[in-house]
Amino acid sequence: MSKKHHNRSDAAADSGKSQPSNVTLDDLQDDEPKKRVGPPVPEVERQPLARALTEFLLIFAIFFLYGAWPVPDTNEPYYVGKAMHAWHSETFKNDVFFNSHDTHWLFYKTFGWLTLYMGLDAATWVGRSVLWLALAFGWYRLSRVVVPIAWASVISALVFACFMVKFQMAGEWIIGGIEGKVFAYVFVFLGLDALARNRWNLMWVLFGIAATYHPIVGGWSVIAGAVAWLLQRRTDRMPLKRMLLPLLIGGAISLIGVVPGVMMDLPPKTETAQQDENPNAVDTSQQNAAVAVQAANSQNTATDAAETAAPDKTASKFDFEKIKEKAWYVAVFKRLSHHELPYAFRSSWVIRLSLLAVAWLLCAAVVWGRKTIRPDDPQAVPDNEPIMQPPAPPGFRVACFIVGTILISCAGFIIAYGLRVPIPDENDLPDKAVLAAKLLRFYWFRMTDFTIPLGMALCGTAILYRTIERCRRESYTKDAVWWVNTLGVSALGFVIVYGLAFLCFANFCPPIRFGLSYDLLTMESETLAYGVVVVAASALLFWFRNDSPQPDRAPTRPMFMLLAALLIVFGAAVPMLLDMAEKRLHATIPRTVLYNSPNNFQSWREMCDWIAENTEEDAVFLVPKRDESFKWYAKRANVSTWKEMPQDAASMVRWYDTMNDCYALNLPEEEKLKINEKLAPLSLILLTKSRGELIALQDKYRFTYILSEQKPALDLPIVHQTEFYILYRADAQTLNPQNLQFSGATFSTPAPMTSSAPTMSFPPAPTTPMQNIPAAPPPGNFPAAAEPGSMQQFNGGQNPRMNVPTFLPGN
Repeated sequence: MSKKHHNRSDAAADSGKSQPSNVTLDDLQDDEPKKRVGPPVPEVERQPLARALTEFLLIFAIFFLYGAWPVPDTNEPYYVGKAMHAWHSETFKNDVFFNSHDTHWLFYKTFGWLTLYMGLDAATWVGRSVLWLALAFGWYRLSRVVVPIAWASVISALVFACFMVKFQMAGEWIIGGIEGKVFAYVFVFLGLDALARNRWNLMWVLFGIAATYHPIVGGWSVIAGAVAWLLQRRTDRMPLKRMLLPLLIGGAISLIGVVPGVMMDLPPKTETAQQDENPNAVDTSQQNAAVAVQAANSQNTATDAAETAAPDKTASKFDFEKIKEKAWYVAVFKRLSHHELPYAFRSSWVIRLSLLAVAWLLCAAVVWGRKTIRPDDPQAVPDNEPIMQPPAPPGFRVACFIVGTILISCAGFIIAYGLRVPIPDENDLPDKAVLAAKLLRFYWFRMTDFTIPLGMALCGTAILYRTIERCRRESYTKDAVWWVNTLGVSALGFVIVYGLAFLCFANFCPPIRFGLSYDLLTMESETLAYGVVVVAASALLFWFRNDSPQPDRAPTRPMFMLLAALLIVFGAAVPMLLDMAEKRLHATIPRTVLYNSPNNFQSWREMCDWIAENTEEDAVFLVPKRDESFKWYAKRANVSTWKEMPQDAASMVRWYDTMNDCYALNLPEEEKLKINEKLAPLSLILLTKSRGELIALQDKYRFTYILSEQKPALDLPIVHQTEFYILYRADAQTLNPQNLQFSGATFSTPAPMTSSAPTMSFPPAPTTPMQNIPAAPPPGNFPAAAEPGSMQQFNGGQNPRMNVPTFLPGN
């Protein structure tokens, strides 16, 4: 073997990436090696304990700055509340969502016990801290094996956190609140570390544990790991027969999380079995039958529906198939379209992740591209000498895993656009829409939101260190004034890096129109501009990847390569870190609060605290549709909200019907266009319903209170009020006394929700205690407003609905 060839092999070994000592020439020549203990395992030099601990704590600090939002954060009211309910079923015993199917039951059992010994806030902070420590540990191990250089794990963690926030496409996140998928990602990190170290058997088991906490995260990780295995050379991967037992073990462990998910697609239990298993469970057997009848044939008459639903306690097999089809439709086309439906994604979000993917491919080619020794190169390989290729570096295996997730995402795009149909009618679903919803409900796009930033962070950090080392090795003639050029290029690089960062993240970039608000426009433009800069910098690095040092050449190229590496690594990460640090130094409002303003938050807390102290523990409330934190603060059950979608099919359909019953504006289409239905106050929605419809709602969902915004006011007894919110009494006696003269309107027997309401006539607006409340603008901005007099047709005997007042922003 030639001297040059020996030098290449030694360089590969010295780099800390892998040791080819256990790969012999016989193994490379024989199709069936005689004995193989496994692929070569890279040896990573251990750091001093003090430095390793410092790096670990710095990574934790970065994750803390990015994830320490005020409690409760996104999704925490539901997952933490459900975890508490799993350990103490008497809490929220009348709440429909908390009594629904427990999909992530292992997470509830693992975390929920903390809520028995400390409050929700304290338990959440303890859970967050443990998860961030576990994520920091997993990231430290993964970064150490891929970029085995001191302090590289801290820099890569900084870049990863930034790119996860700025470049996600399908709304995926890791660093933040506490829920089941964060537990799963801890084991995905550890599994990637095992993959980088060529420990395939351990990887399969860790991915199986991830699936117990979140079947989709763990399942897609297994598929991406299989793609990574297929992309390896035979000498760099574990033989399949030696992985069968770990695969079986990982699959058996994953059943802990997979089985509850499969049970969601089973028909609902009978009333007797349901009550035997959970005495506090809500009786939903008759509702299931009614849902089945409605889903099977939406054109049935009321008589036919009654005859079909009455004799059966559960839906037939055919009817339940219709329930599942509608549940898939609700999940994909309505509730979770921003996660699962590609043509519902924001175009700018798709573009920005695509830009980052292109930049990652260029950087991966620079760092982890295979360097094959050509057999026709006489200087590299002498005649008749076998070719000896060094084992693939650890980062190459991680890159193959990332390629697997990209292929999964591409398959999702193909399915979505191949089966694309206009948003269908829920009562008349074409077969194409049903098939698309059935396939797309598995979150095909969530893994790329995580893996592409991960790959870019590791690649960018490796390129930065490699470029710095190259600049150190450059030697020049004494008569060359190279230090002037170095100083000038360094100063220019500093100005360009932070100048571009300032332009991209300080609202100086002109907004690109995407039909969004101005603040969102600016944010999207910033990210897209930086994405283009990162692609350009990556292309520059790829162009100079094979450039060899020249002793008589000024250091222009190496310094420009250093500039490009600095731009990728620090251009967005440093401003983003400073922004997050500034947010943590100042008190902020939880992101789950409906209207994000200090005065409104104080008013909301006062109302919820009063409810927790002065209302019945088993009371049920009708609250605003977009509210997320009512249960957290008030400790009371509610009818439902937009975020509280159950996971099993029958409950999902009932939840969707609840949203339509309680939160739909009963107005003509031309009037709906003047009001933003998503942000409309609950009181305005209720004012568009007839008294009969309101009585039917109370009879169906059994709520005793209505909590709404101050304006417009409802003509109901006021229980309590704060600056922005009013609590109304809305029980059966209040809404439905027989022949009661209520504010000048006589109400007869209430009509069902599906029939016409009784005719009512209303005098001028009644005098209520609201006259003594100072005028205050409603929280939030409602962009669409009706012109004065545009709803005058809703009065008297012409329409049974209540008068709908003009609702103007700031009114």
